[in-house]
Amino acid sequence: MQQYGEELSQEIKDGVVASLPLIDEIKDATLRQQVIDAWALALVKNGYRKVEEIPGSGVPGGPVVGNQAQHINGCTRLCLAFVEILESTLNQSLNIDRDILLQGSEVLKNTFFSSAKK
Repeated sequence: MQQYGEELSQEIKDGVVASLPLIDEIKDATLRQQVIDAWALALVKNGYRKVEEIPGSGVPGGPVVGNQAQHINGCTRLCLAFVEILESTLNQSLNIDRDILLQGSEVLKNTFFSSAKK
């Protein structure tokens, strides 16, 4: 990340957290920062400054519904709800690491959008 220096400005990193507020729920500070840095780097490398600038589908020619921040926030909330519902249904804890669940649902999408540049 050092090679991107100023490009990975605090402004872009702050924007990532504003766009994807569930990142703040990641308790492990190192993991949380890695998620922020991964998004900041992906944005810069793909010519974006905010997650909201990415189309909702992230797939060229895909449906135009919302933006990528809305999509990721919705998917992350679904992941959290899925675990809660499953644990309630089974009447037991699944011992799922919430930090890893949040990290995975917040970062997975950014691995795919590099082909969907502006």
